[in-house]
Amino acid sequence: MSDLESRLSAPRIVRHSDDLLRAIRDRIEQLNTTHASIEAVAGLQSNYLTKVVASPPPKRMSLWTAFLVLEAIGLQVSLSVAPDFAERFGHRLERRKLVRAKARIRRKARKPPPPDFLQHRSRLGGFARKQKLAAERLSEIGRAAVNTRWSRHREQQSAAPATLSGHGS
Repeated sequence: MSDLESRLSAPRIVRHSDDLLRAIRDRIEQLNTTHASIEAVAGLQSNYLTKVVASPPPKRMSLWTAFLVLEAIGLQVSLSVAPDFAERFGHRLERRKLVRAKARIRRKARKPPPPDFLQHRSRLGGFARKQKLAAERLSEIGRAAVNTRWSRHREQQSAAPATLSGHGS
């Protein structure tokens, strides 16, 4: 077993994007394949893989592209908590405020509004508008509404066919 094969057969710890690129380069070398064939399998444009796995890469690959490439070369990602995490970063992280967590739980527990909720809200809006309007303007709006209502009623009456009611005939 070569040095490259032994490095790839054992689980590998990747802590930085450079480590990931190195692992991808090693896997491509182990597979003894071309960048063009990997691009075809991953669905990438031609010559893109060369740009993103070069050392140093002129382009950075997105997380989406990284997973496409990893899948095309037969690698998978496994996450675990770093053993030295607490001493390296634990003291810098702020604790979450419990009030927020409780508010989120309360928000989820809310029951849905009643079916006539929007009608109720619109009535409140109409009432607030009525309070702000001057008496003359309110009277004009009411008069226009009545005229519109009665004009519709008159149109319906004139459009209805005349029926014999039996009176006077």
